[in-house]
Amino acid sequence: MMSPAAIDALTKHPRALFKQQLEFLALYHRMDLRSGEKAFVGSQEANKILQAQIGLWNVEHGKFYASCIELSSPLKVRVYDSSWN
Repeated sequence: MMSPAAIDALTKHPRALFKQQLEFLALYHRMDLRSGEKAFVGSQEANKILQAQIGLWNVEHGKFYASCIELSSPLKVRVYDSSWN
């Protein structure tokens, strides 16, 4: 049996080497390894802004008004796309 400290000592150098190689290849191919994390943070900020706007809208109009204007079926939507309408 090997201790966890001994396993970490043996695998520390290859992991660092793999990380360096990955970062080099990403730099060479002009790829951002953190793009997913950046997109997530951006979406979280946008979500907070939209939630604040929805909260203001609900304070102004109330939930009853919002429930009245919801469409119950897309078949009830009217489209006026001809000139005589």
